[in-house]
Amino acid sequence: MSESYVEYDEFGIVCVRCMQCGIPVAERTVKEVRIPSIPPKTENVLVVKRLSSWRQRRTEVEGGGYVDLILCSDCHAEPVSMADMTEKIAVASEATWAHEGRSEKDKAIFRKSLPTIARVAPSDELMKEQRGR
Repeated sequence: MSESYVEYDEFGIVCVRCMQCGIPVAERTVKEVRIPSIPPKTENVLVVKRLSSWRQRRTEVEGGGYVDLILCSDCHAEPVSMADMTEKIAVASEATWAHEGRSEKDKAIFRKSLPTIARVAPSDELMKEQRGR
């Protein structure tokens, strides 16, 4: 199996990488947030910030559902392997479950129910769909 495109540590998500080439498209950073109940008070919080290369491509899966592939700006227009993307989603889901402390039984049930990606929506259709929201 390949490596997960989402990297975790004890505090949560550290980095999200392009599912095709592996370059970072989102990373954890610290943000100062005002506390509404205490007006002059602020707190530092951890957030995952999308980088300028973050792109999503909506794809159909078996059963009529969809999943958004996380890609960089360079890979967004390139063709993707449906088998590779299905495997990467499975690996990332298992990494998430390991981070959450889920059991092996949950992972086995997930592996059996994992749908395969049916087709990738062309970029033109995706753009029209996103504008229609």
